[in-house]
Amino acid sequence: YVFYDKYGRPIQVRSDNHVTLGEADLLTRLYDFEGKVLKEVSSRPQKALTWKNLVNVGTIIDGIKRTATTNGWNGGASSVQEIPAGTNGWIEATVSETNTNRMIGLSDIDSNQNYNTLDYAFYLNGTSLKVYENGASKFTVSGALTTGTKLKIERTGTTVKYYRNGLLVYTSLTPSSTKLMADMSLNTAGATLSQIRLSVAQGTLSIVKSYTYDAKGRATEIKQNINSTGDQVVAKYVYNELGQLVDKQLHDTGGNNFLQSVDYRYNIRGWLQSINNAQLTNDGSINDDMGDFFGMEMLYNNVETGLNNSAYYNGNISAIKWKGAGDGSGAEEQRSYKYIYDKSDRLKDAAFQMRGTSSWDKHANMFNEAMTYDVNGNMMSLKRHDDLKGFSGLNATHTATLIDNLTYTYATGNKLSKVEDATSDVKGFSNGSTATTEYEYDTNGNVTKDLNKNINSIAYNILGKPSVITFSGTPAKTITYTYDAAGTKLKMAYYDGTTTTTTDYVDGFVYTNNALNFFSSPEGRVVKNGSNYEYQYAITDHQGNTRVMFTSADPVAQPHTATFETGTQTTEQANFQNYPTGGNRSSLGLFDHTDAGTTYTYSQLLHGGNGSQVGLAKSFKVFPGDKVKIEAYAKYWNETSTTSNLSGFAAALAGAFGVSSGSTGEALKAYTGLNNYGGVVAAGGGSGSTSSPKAFVNILIFDKDYKFLDIAFQQISTNAEQVGASPVVDHEYLMSEYDIKEAGYAYIYVSNENATQVDVYFDDITMTYTPNRVIQSSEYYPFGLQTANSWTRESSKNDYLYNAGSELNAASGWYEMFYRGYDPALGRMLQVDPMASSFTSVSPYNYSFNDPVFFNDPSGASPNNGIPIPTSSAEGPSSGGGGKSFFSLGGKIGLGSGGHWADGINYSDWMGVGGSQIYRDGIAMGLTDWGGYLYRINGDGSKDNRERYEERAGVGGFWKDEQFTDYFFEGGKLWSSPGVKSTFVQQTQGGPGDPGLDWQGGWEALVRMIVPFGSDIYPVEEGDPSKRVIEGTVPNLPIGPTSLGNLRNLGAGLRALFKNGVSGNSIINIRSTLLNNGFTQTITNNGSGYLFTNSLGEQVRIMSRAGTWDVRIMNQFGNYLDELGNIAAPSKTHGIIVFPK
Repeated sequence: YVFYDKYGRPIQVRSDNHVTLGEADLLTRLYDFEGKVLKEVSSRPQKALTWKNLVNVGTIIDGIKRTATTNGWNGGASSVQEIPAGTNGWIEATVSETNTNRMIGLSDIDSNQNYNTLDYAFYLNGTSLKVYENGASKFTVSGALTTGTKLKIERTGTTVKYYRNGLLVYTSLTPSSTKLMADMSLNTAGATLSQIRLSVAQGTLSIVKSYTYDAKGRATEIKQNINSTGDQVVAKYVYNELGQLVDKQLHDTGGNNFLQSVDYRYNIRGWLQSINNAQLTNDGSINDDMGDFFGMEMLYNNVETGLNNSAYYNGNISAIKWKGAGDGSGAEEQRSYKYIYDKSDRLKDAAFQMRGTSSWDKHANMFNEAMTYDVNGNMMSLKRHDDLKGFSGLNATHTATLIDNLTYTYATGNKLSKVEDATSDVKGFSNGSTATTEYEYDTNGNVTKDLNKNINSIAYNILGKPSVITFSGTPAKTITYTYDAAGTKLKMAYYDGTTTTTTDYVDGFVYTNNALNFFSSPEGRVVKNGSNYEYQYAITDHQGNTRVMFTSADPVAQPHTATFETGTQTTEQANFQNYPTGGNRSSLGLFDHTDAGTTYTYSQLLHGGNGSQVGLAKSFKVFPGDKVKIEAYAKYWNETSTTSNLSGFAAALAGAFGVSSGSTGEALKAYTGLNNYGGVVAAGGGSGSTSSPKAFVNILIFDKDYKFLDIAFQQISTNAEQVGASPVVDHEYLMSEYDIKEAGYAYIYVSNENATQVDVYFDDITMTYTPNRVIQSSEYYPFGLQTANSWTRESSKNDYLYNAGSELNAASGWYEMFYRGYDPALGRMLQVDPMASSFTSVSPYNYSFNDPVFFNDPSGASPNNGIPIPTSSAEGPSSGGGGKSFFSLGGKIGLGSGGHWADGINYSDWMGVGGSQIYRDGIAMGLTDWGGYLYRINGDGSKDNRERYEERAGVGGFWKDEQFTDYFFEGGKLWSSPGVKSTFVQQTQGGPGDPGLDWQGGWEALVRMIVPFGSDIYPVEEGDPSKRVIEGTVPNLPIGPTSLGNLRNLGAGLRALFKNGVSGNSIINIRSTLLNNGFTQTITNNGSGYLFTNSLGEQVRIMSRAGTWDVRIMNQFGNYLDELGNIAAPSKTHGIIVFPK
């Protein structure tokens, strides 16, 4: 139900929450007098249980299932939630089968998984139902047990009662007053307990969002309050004098101190030029702080030495530089893409480079992507590269390797039929089929089969939405979708052959297997972390693609210490690998560091011989920005000449971490990496000095595939040599630490790699892992496939990534938008564009007009560009279920100040008209300022020296500013924004200010006749009505069609546009029947000229050039001009409609 105020604004939405079984969700809004949302309150019932101590069971929807393949009372789990001591409460469950044995009950503690520790329980013994308490049978319930039966155990006061289908069947004789938790025990393989409810788990999640605006209606601050725990300032926004967002501050930690400040800067045309900066340094202007997690810079007509990028003057992005988490600050380690376009502004090549210490000389071409297209914009070939890491001595090597060399084959109607990869690399595109026809479509143009992904069929509902995706192979997998009547995604169920994982989308709340996973928050999301709520924020690039996610939770260092003393042995053995035993655990007090007395005496001895070369070890999974550290205290004595036999060092190193040549899967990869490095040491290629024993504390760094990256170490020195029993030499403090730059693994250990045997003693060893606040980092090939540099922490997986934060389906590899799906491996949409009639010059399956650097398509219907900015929109962030950007507040930053972009999609000559921030002297015509003159730009972005215009009075005319109403398309609606357009007025006599100018050429550069062809409107040349697109002659007009369907209810706007500054010598030819309250058809001749009467009854005189009339009946327009009575048109007939699409 939706409740409205007297102005028709929704003030409360009440909906059935299918996730929480019939409870109602409430969304309430409070508006100010201007209609902006001041406060928004959401309340959500919460019932899902959270499980702990799961043994031989796994979670399913609303319950648990025994995963062990054998029977036994050794599987079960208990709930995190508890009924507090001395309070009433209950547990309830629904019988899901009658052929298994299991128990459901309540206990004060979870001792084990056996049924005999359940304090109060129902025993579901096939079709028999019994009451058990602490392993003893108390009562047998009469009647056969059937599926769907509701069972309930309830404590009231101190009395516990048992119910079946609401009827009391037994009252316990054992009173209860302690806390109680749900406690389960499952005996039979595959047994389930479902729809489990615990009374204490009921509650309401209440979220209050508060908005603050400035005098111009722009959001300046957003607060969020969860369950009345206090306001949290999640974002503050700062604007410059031109209304552009220049600073976005995220998560106030108190005292106006924010975790991140994201700075935006623009060039003189209003184009976004930088987000922070690519060096992540405080330069005092572009970026005004340190500690940024992401920064990037966009180059248009600027050329950077070493990148060898070209200067483009038509708005194309020539190159992008960026740096992310873990890359440090400064010029080194910047990453870049250089872009090359074809003559139709389609991206044809993206070249990757990384900056070294002084130039762009690292990792060239590692992540290149190159494309070719047919005339319809269908991709014909795609080449994609990756970084092939190698190992030379102790140095990691990097080689650009081709992972995709794709050839596309098409059937009729732009439909893809086959894709073949000339490489055998499994990365990138998955070449899963060699069939003649690998892709099939239904009659509506929707993909129904993708054999390369083993997708055997895709069924669509009546709305054209995918309803069921079926995968072939074993096990058979399926993805099932549920939508509401408007086509909004409500639920997705993924069955992997054994387990079903459900995702429910409820107005920005996302549930996984019926448990709240996260809900949307301005600039990010809030994740349920146990009983706490954790804010996570997204930092996006110029298109709204998620580049970095970071958490508000403070990083906590995780130290692990080994003293080797008897009292801590058990704990230390559990925390470390290769814990010393036998002779490697020395009891000589002389070498103990833990204390100076005799209470503690143990340390680790490594003499360097077989079995004593690698000591205590531990590994961590690490991510950029994390830190790892090893500390130890060491001494040595008794250097000998006995050979250490380092040939076995590689095996010793791998063995210390529990892997060998016989390992499989991930462990085998780890063995290969360790063995390769150990082999270098064994061959005498290890690091260190020969002036002291080669004994070290070590940190080995590998990437995600266990390819060697780097090593950090510290060697023992001669200061640590103990000679005899006296004097006692102090232990030497050894320490090595490493700042992680790439996702992978850190292997930390102590070692004795000396060529001859020497006794080295290590004590009080501490290995510390400190995570960074960043939880995800994403980098993309231009068409959206993630590069190998991307990473995410398993506990913080976020799927709202590319295409302005569209949701990536991990099972299919497709991005899911509201209208369509997108395959980033192919750079191609899966269904026909619903707006295909508006973009007839390109394939209805193309993505972003084949310029993914500038355009994207978050809705799947109509490409646009820009970055998310705050607006006064009442909607706030979009719902993750709708296929929109999950983190966006709506609105775009781009050309102009009105938060919109110019039209002329994919045409170089259209430079950007609209808004008050245009470079007013000539930019409106598509000209570029160069040395004080304005030049026309060629199709390839170069400067045309043949046509030069002076800024004001001069060659052939002068510039005049025209006030007008600009229209832009956003969210399925047309919006208006006042602006200024600079127009070059041709002249043959007089000069600026000459009253005769209005009759000399009459606004030639601004206006053209607009006529309809079919259902679209096109600008046409005079005398050539068949030409539907102006080809470069008047670059300030939109190229291509504007749908008549979008022009309804805009009569008043057209009148205003016609009236301002036209001086009565223009005519608008528009069928008034298509416009409500639009222009009338009345045109009369009063003897001195024709008069046009607009919708307000105002008469505007139609004059001809030089005061003479050109009475030509343009019959070729047929019924169109007949509706106007075949009125004579002047030789320079003008239409004044400029509608961006």
